[in-house]
Amino acid sequence: MKILDISKLTDETIKSLFRAILFYKSVRKYSESDYQALIHYWRIIRFDTSENVLNKGQIDSWSYFLVKGPLVATVIGQQCVAQHINNVT
Repeated sequence: MKILDISKLTDETIKSLFRAILFYKSVRKYSESDYQALIHYWRIIRFDTSENVLNKGQIDSWSYFLVKGPLVATVIGQQCVAQHINNVT
């Protein structure tokens, strides 16, 4: 996992990365100050192939959005066998 420093990105780069996420687009449309507050908490994280984002039962307070690349969702069953449940590209 690699966390990128968003403070070094231009506003145009940030806009292009998050253009597809309608939630942020709507927030910015109605309140620039709320949008700027959200930017303070943004993190761009690059995960390596086959690296886990979350494990079953794990609780996390962050929201994750797939901006670019594939995502494979799997669940480890009771017999410790990985079951592919979804693929997003």
